[in-house]
Parts: sequence; structure tokens; C-alpha cells
Amino acid sequence: MTRQHVIRQRGLRAVVALALVAGAVALVSGPAVRPAEAAGNSSATTVAGTGAFSALKVTVSQTQNLVNQVVHVSWTGVKNTAPSTGQFSADYLQVMQCWGEDPTGPTREQCQYGGNFNDSRGGNWTSTRQTSYGSTLVDPLETYKAADGVHQSYVPFSAVNGKTTSAVPNEYFDQYSTNEIDYARTSSDGSGREFFEVETAQEASGLGCGERLTGGKARNCWLVVVPRGETEVDGKALADTPYSQISSSPLSATNWASRLVVPLGMQPIGLACPIGSAERKIVGQESIEESMTRWQPALCATTGTIYGFSRVSDDLARAQLGSSAPGLALISRPASEPSTVSPALRPVYAPVGLTGLVIALNIDQRSLYNAPAAVKLHDGQRVTSLKLNARLVAKMLTQSYRAATASSTLLPNNPLDLTRDKEFLALNPDFKQYFYGAVTDITVPLGLSDATRTLWDWLAADPDSRAFLTGTPDPYGATVNPFYKGLTVPREDYPKSDPNCATYADAPPLCTLDAHAYGNDMHEGARGAARGDSLARGLFDRTANPPTYKRNPPSLSGSRAVLAVTDRATAARYQLVTAQLQNAAGAFVAPTDASVLAGLAVMRPSTTSGVLLPAPGVKR
Repeated sequence: MTRQHVIRQRGLRAVVALALVAGAVALVSGPAVRPAEAAGNSSATTVAGTGAFSALKVTVSQTQNLVNQVVHVSWTGVKNTAPSTGQFSADYLQVMQCWGEDPTGPTREQCQYGGNFNDSRGGNWTSTRQTSYGSTLVDPLETYKAADGVHQSYVPFSAVNGKTTSAVPNEYFDQYSTNEIDYARTSSDGSGREFFEVETAQEASGLGCGERLTGGKARNCWLVVVPRGETEVDGKALADTPYSQISSSPLSATNWASRLVVPLGMQPIGLACPIGSAERKIVGQESIEESMTRWQPALCATTGTIYGFSRVSDDLARAQLGSSAPGLALISRPASEPSTVSPALRPVYAPVGLTGLVIALNIDQRSLYNAPAAVKLHDGQRVTSLKLNARLVAKMLTQSYRAATASSTLLPNNPLDLTRDKEFLALNPDFKQYFYGAVTDITVPLGLSDATRTLWDWLAADPDSRAFLTGTPDPYGATVNPFYKGLTVPREDYPKSDPNCATYADAPPLCTLDAHAYGNDMHEGARGAARGDSLARGLFDRTANPPTYKRNPPSLSGSRAVLAVTDRATAARYQLVTAQLQNAAGAFVAPTDASVLAGLAVMRPSTTSGVLLPAPGVKR
């Protein structure tokens, strides 16, 4: 789906408007591409291991001008992780982000690690900061030891503000906020690949990455990789260890000595211009925010002016155009113009940018127990291609899978979830050999927006989707959730209409708005997907005041299955795979540059000169 930005000016008192026009599903075929392959990056950095890991080469796809985003960490030259039922006994990597001003790299105390201390897929202490392992396993290089030889000892976390703590969770990170990768699997050819979220001071205050230092420069940080082989910290081989698995923490002194460090150059966060600089206010919708964020530092450097962007709804941005000081507004559809408005104050339009509305996904492969060995070799790796037609999207947006409703009798003929849907499996046959708990819906943003309207317009333009929403079963007998039947389209929101709640003896009912929570915006949904976080709230917290359901922790690496509606730029920022959507001609199209431009080419004129509108039903 494409969007067109438009701007126009007339006279000294002209109202200036920027229109972000959401367009149709792209109408030409194009290959599905992984986000990392969409564009090269000259700041990619490769580092080599030492000692027993001298053959290890680790490459980080981007190491400069970083914001809160996802980068690829790939490697070669180590032994493959033995396939097992989701467990890790040896031969894997552990990845973390650290701060530190020493040019040789950070200390282990400066690393954000241990938030997932309950991750039991590896040895007893491999996901923790603990350095005491009992009398049968002692690290001879370790300096953090319990004075009495009985109590547990830990590597403390030293935050950038000078505070130190040995507790996890702590005020700086926990299982909800940490970006650590506890277990990164190596495939049979000795290579591996992971997606690592770089956090700034806004997401990880204990690291302070990107904070403005004296002179306006940003605080840079580090990515640290600790390789784990088949030898413990006391020199024993894997077969001679008490549990036949590596059990010690990556922060244990002997393991830390094998670390690889990669410097991370951060973009400064906060104001790009000095306080007190002249400011031009801009308002508009979320879809242009990625561009505005990148433009602001350059605009400040060249003009000395703050171009302050405030994200508001499309309707509010349009309403501002009728005010006495309209400024610049970024909107998706033209503003209505009262006949009484002066021609000198009428908004005017011109193209500025082009992007797309996408369905992004982060799905890790998990094979059925009886899948062929060749398939199981790729378990834990990200699925890189997915096809969705309009009716499948409509099912997920209307809680039309059995696992999406708390009622056991509401949808007796419907599949349990997307991955059991015969219509989906016909388009994605590889999934016949995969297993997932319940992929039932798509994370969608709260509120009203023109982008949301574009998605519903696409669903309404597709005959199969439109028929399904009005009550016609799909070819396999599945029907729309009756609480969504006859949904009014066009619309600018994503309703959550099913009133059924799961009931428990020791907790209040768990209803739709918790079990299938909204994101505050498309950015939150995309970042959540990258972290394996559906934003759902299903953990009842009795200690809260008042007691309430809190968010489920993100799924662990290798077991993620989250979809989200977002824009193309944000999906690329978090390196999410984007689904190939079926257009009016029946082709499944990925949101490539070519397909987005093709969508632009068939946009239809609106009643406002110079502004184009979507044409999702056009065949080409």
C-alpha cells in the first residue's frame, strides 16, 4: 500500500499542508526481500575471535548512526549447535549491549545481561549474572566469590549514572526490557544469524547510549558476543561436566575472556538545535515520523531552525488547517474547505514522500516432532516469506479463529488459528511442517487514522474478503465472528467487538482488550513484534494497586510468532519481514520500491486538485 506526501503554498499568508495519501496494494509482482538485503550499509563491522574461537568471525550489519533499531548479527567459523528440543547444551553465542568509555571495550559490570534469568533452555546459570556454581564447578579466574563460600555471588551491574546493583530484575532492566540474546544457534554449516535490538538511553537508561555529552556528541556503546563451546570454566570437557551441558554464566571471568566487542556509534538523542533556536511547528500522522526524525538534525545544522514535529491524528491535523496559525500539517486525505474561506488561506498540496502500509512479522520456525531432519535444522531461524490474502487478514482482524475468542462454542467450524487454516496452508505449504501455539491476530494501533481506513478499503475491495465480512463462509466452512458480522466499511479504527471473557477461579475475567491488546501506535506494534511481544496482557498481578493484568513478557528467541500493522519505514527500522499481500489481479506482492511505485501509478484523483486517493480494487 502506498502513501503520497503533498505540499503547496500560495502567497505570504498561505496555509501550507502536507498530505500523506494512503494508496492501494501494489499492483506489480516483485520478489520478497529480507530487510537487511534491501540496502547495503557501509558501517558493517566484522570482528574475529581468539584462542579456541580463533576461527569465529562475527559481523554486525550497522555500527554507526544508530538509533533504537534492529541490526543483524551474523557469524561463521564455529561448531553447530546440536539440534534438540529447544534446549542449548553447548556451542552457541550469547549477545548483549554494554556501555563503557574505555576504547578497548566495556567491563562485564557495564553490560545489560541477566534479565532473562528464568530462561531455562540452557545450563543452570547461563542466563544469569551468577558466578558461584557450587563446589563441583569453580572458575579459577573469578574474583566475585562469596566470602563464606556458601552464599551466591554475582557480577554487579554498574549503570552509567554511577549506581551499582546486584539484583535482577532492577530499576534498569528486567525480562520485559532487556535486549540480550541468551542463546544464539549455529547451523550445521558453522554459520548463524540473529536480529539484535540496539537500545538508546530512552529504552535502557542504565546504558545511556546516545545521550548528548559535552560538545553535543553522543555517548557510544558496545555490542558484546561471548562464544560458548564445549569446555567449562574449570577446563572440563562437556562429557565430564555434572549435567553434560555448559552451566556457567557468560559473565564468569574465564568465559568473559573470550568475548568479542563491536563499537556502536549512536546518533545523539534529544534536541538537535540549541534551546532557544527559532522553531517551525509541524503536525501530522505517524507514517511520516521516521522521515522527520532523520531530517531534523540536518535541517538544524543547515538552517539553525528547529522543525518541531508533533504527531497527531489525521483529523486533528486537518482541523489545524482551519485555524488562524495553521503552519505545516501532514495528512493522508485532503482537508474539507468551507466555501467561506478566503482563497489566500486555502490549503494547497504537492508531493513530498512515498511509503507503504505493511503487515510485518517476526515468526521463528518451530517444526513438528515428526518433521524431516532437513526441516528441523532450521528451527529457531526466522521465517522469511509469508503470503496473505485479504480474507486471511480479515479473519485476524475480526477474532474469527477459535483461539481468538474466549467462547468455546462461538466458532465451531473455524480453524484454531492462522497456522491451522487450510486457506493459509494452501498459500504457505511450508507451515504444514511447523507448529505454533496460537497465531490468531495482528497487533494494531489504537485510535483513528487514514492508514487504517486504507487497510479496510483494501479488504472491502476484495470480493472474498467483503463476502466473508458479511457472513459468507470461506471454502472450508469458516465464518466471521458474529460480533463483527456486517462491519461498516470504510472505517478508521480497528474494533475489538467480541465481549467474551476467559474466567478463572482466582482472578477476574480476562477480556478482549487485555488478551488482544492495542498498540499505542504502529511504532509500538512493530517494536513489539521485533521483540516477540504481542503487547497482550495476561499475567494477573495481585500486588498491583489495584490488582490488574500486566503485559506478558516477550517470547524468547526461537519461539516468536507476532504480526503487526505498521508502515514500511518502521518495519525496516526493526528489520521485520513483510508479508506478500494479494492484489486485485491475484498476484502476491512484497512492498518493494517497484511495487510501491506501481501502487502510486494507479491512484485515483480526489475532489481536491493535486491529491490522489487509493485504488485498491484496480487490476493492472
